[in-house]
Amino acid sequence: MARHRLSTSRTELAHLARRFSRAARVYFDSHRRRVGSVPRRLAAASPLPIERHRQRPARLVERIAARSELRLRELAVKLNGWQRLCVQLALERTLERGFSITRDSQGRALSDPGQVAPGEQIISQLASGRLTSRVEES
Repeated sequence: MARHRLSTSRTELAHLARRFSRAARVYFDSHRRRVGSVPRRLAAASPLPIERHRQRPARLVERIAARSELRLRELAVKLNGWQRLCVQLALERTLERGFSITRDSQGRALSDPGQVAPGEQIISQLASGRLTSRVEES
């Protein structure tokens, strides 16, 4: 479940990066067209404001790219944290810490002694193997 969630998060992160890239291109194409008309409207104005307007899209692109990279790095750190947590919570790691999974003869996991009757066979899975036992009392 956790590994699936981690995989899904990675897929969603890649999808968001692609969507962001497309949206930024559309935005900047639109902005370039608007800024392209500025020189005509400011023809009587001094050259300095016109040059500033020409540079504005590039500065915006740089700012958005920097913020995007920062956000992607933040998400990558978060994703790595989830991955470490998944590794620590993996079944194998839990068994290595001394826990076991006990099942009845049909393979159903047991969580209550009342689920089996005396004389029934149970199987306990440990980190390095299995034990088969017979219930004496429950």
